[in-house]
Amino acid sequence: MEAYHSAVMQEARSFNRIKFIQLPRERNEDADRLTCSASSSGETLARVIPIGVLCQLSILEEPSSSDPWQVNAIPCEPSWIDPIITYIQDGILPKQRDEARMIRSNAAKYAIMHNQLYRRSYLGPYLKCETPAEAQQILRTIDEGVCGNHSGGRSLTHKAMTQGYFWPNMVRDAEEFSQSCDKCQRFGPLIYQPPEDLHVMAKPWPFA
Repeated sequence: MEAYHSAVMQEARSFNRIKFIQLPRERNEDADRLTCSASSSGETLARVIPIGVLCQLSILEEPSSSDPWQVNAIPCEPSWIDPIITYIQDGILPKQRDEARMIRSNAAKYAIMHNQLYRRSYLGPYLKCETPAEAQQILRTIDEGVCGNHSGGRSLTHKAMTQGYFWPNMVRDAEEFSQSCDKCQRFGPLIYQPPEDLHVMAKPWPFA
């Protein structure tokens, strides 16, 4: 996707005026059909729109020699990961006594591999620790992606952990994200039947 984005931005320079507008999937039926047909294609599938198959990429995978510069955005905002990495690598603790005691006791649960912080799990693989900004992007990708079913906060948390991600307050963040998602509220397992009074059932003797 980054290569296609670079190709589009390169072509955009030849226009005097250009405007990009992002359309949601609900307003772009053709793109939605293409997305669904990519995972459910078959000989007997009725084609609603014409589909062409590309045998090779339409862009180069490697950057050309005329444009050698690559710029990657590196997040530099402080997060909960920084004190743990600083303690594991350099043995430096914060000045606050309570925070220092918490980091010292929880440091055994984490490990650094390839300059990335991971959390040890009991039975599963190592979980990659994410910053708050990355956590929101992960929740949005899992919930609204191709396999997203808008199932709710608890299921969203379980999916994020099974995919190998971890950050503090995962359950709370997933619940808040599902509460702000329109489809999660529409299709969630909620009780829409109005409440009623309980009906007394009289029996002649116990357990009748």
